[in-house]
Amino acid sequence: MVPCGGGQCMAMYSHTNYRGIKFNLADSSANGCVYQTFLNQPVTSYDNRDSRLEGYLYAGTKCDGTRVATVRKGSRNPNIGGIALSFRITCISCREEG
Repeated sequence: MVPCGGGQCMAMYSHTNYRGIKFNLADSSANGCVYQTFLNQPVTSYDNRDSRLEGYLYAGTKCDGTRVATVRKGSRNPNIGGIALSFRITCISCREEG
């Protein structure tokens, strides 16, 4: 593992009702994990009630602990269907590709 900034990043998302959500996200920048290549790729997470949530991560989000990612539309959960949820990103570590 290397400091955040290149290769594959492990990011943890936190939200008031959706905690401890982790994704392996493809990195397209050497300067802090800009997830351009992840646009419109599905992400899957679980909230603290184990309800399934699926959405999409917007491009341009940086894994620097200060940006907010938006996950769209938990269509499998009628309580959160059709809305956008914002998750704060914390970069845990990055693994160099290759």
